[in-house]
Amino acid sequence: MPKSIKKILLISFIIMLALPFLVLSAALPFKQTQYLLLRAVNRKKDVQTKIINYKNFIKKYPFYIPPRLKLAEYHTVLLRPGPEETKHILSAIDQYNATLEIDPANKDALTGLKDIYLWEKRYDKAESICNRLIDLYPEEATSRLTLASIYLSKNMIDEALEETKTAISYDPENGDAYMLAGSIYERKRNLTETLAAYKHAAKYSRKDKKRNTELNARYRLGRLYLRTGLLFDAMQQFERINEIGATSVNFQLELATTYFRLGLHDKLLATLTAAPLNPASWELSPLHKKSIPKTYRAYTHFLFGQVYVAKKDYPRALKYFKDANRLGIKFKAGFFYYLEKLIKAPWGNIEQRYKVGDHTIGTVTDITSYGALIELEEGVKGFVRSSDLSWTEEIIYPGEILKKDEEIEAVILDISEKNRKI
Repeated sequence: MPKSIKKILLISFIIMLALPFLVLSAALPFKQTQYLLLRAVNRKKDVQTKIINYKNFIKKYPFYIPPRLKLAEYHTVLLRPGPEETKHILSAIDQYNATLEIDPANKDALTGLKDIYLWEKRYDKAESICNRLIDLYPEEATSRLTLASIYLSKNMIDEALEETKTAISYDPENGDAYMLAGSIYERKRNLTETLAAYKHAAKYSRKDKKRNTELNARYRLGRLYLRTGLLFDAMQQFERINEIGATSVNFQLELATTYFRLGLHDKLLATLTAAPLNPASWELSPLHKKSIPKTYRAYTHFLFGQVYVAKKDYPRALKYFKDANRLGIKFKAGFFYYLEKLIKAPWGNIEQRYKVGDHTIGTVTDITSYGALIELEEGVKGFVRSSDLSWTEEIIYPGEILKKDEEIEAVILDISEKNRKI
């Protein structure tokens, strides 16, 4: 290829690379173009390098706002408890204040300043900034909600409610606003308004895909329903939390408690044997076990005990109740003695020892015209009807084929611990 053509191709390539920059320079002021290039260069840099680059840029263009806001943002990114915390706080505040000197109504600077004061728990200063934002942007719900939260922390309940109501009037589908309203009404012990607010919070948070707000709203609804005895309503809320995929221990324990109070023992057992409530999963991960409060672990063992009492599996129930006791739950005097007595009683736990379809050996103790009594163990007898002595021949009198004190093999057809019948 001739050198002249190579030269032309090289020049064309350079022009193609430079063209976007030339167009951008023509359309935007030079400092703005420089700022966009700086952001592009900074994209793959670490935060400390970005801070240095933005500081150098601000020295060239001290009255240009975007790099100041970006610099303040990076200082807040580095906010961590420790020796460097104060330095980054002061640097961010300096940039926000410098921005406000250039543009006193700059929303980003005021919001950033407010967030830093909240981080530092300087609520009076944060409150002042919120009021300033509300004066400048009266229909902005976020500042009103922050102000309401500050009022609530100061126990100024009525003022907090007023700001929250105003925020809702400007943004009637704001799940966070209804969540805050529910907290306030709960403080005021207004059950009707509390339930209504949390229902709206769950509805609109689900619509906006704000998972944590929806979870929190449904959790509080469920607890209120439990407290007022509306168990099926509580179950609906906790099951919805389960559907969303929340697996934290407190959520699962509330669901288990609801099943327990409703007597839904199979659902209760399924919840207890799934992670994170299953004690077997705790043993596999000691760190996970340590993260679960002792009271939660104790209550889980207690619920297991209740399930097995309902299923008349007293040995298992005793084991779980003893574990609950070891972890801090107190039982009435004589409780364990009573449970052990049930286990030792001939008919106690009978449905766990014998199952329908089991083949067993027993001794004939009595023969009547309509059947025979078979002793399976001391204190436990089963009855065989004449019609069940043979399914191929007609037996008129049981004594024809059975003798007293004879050992025979039998199949269990039915069993009832409650009625003490086999």
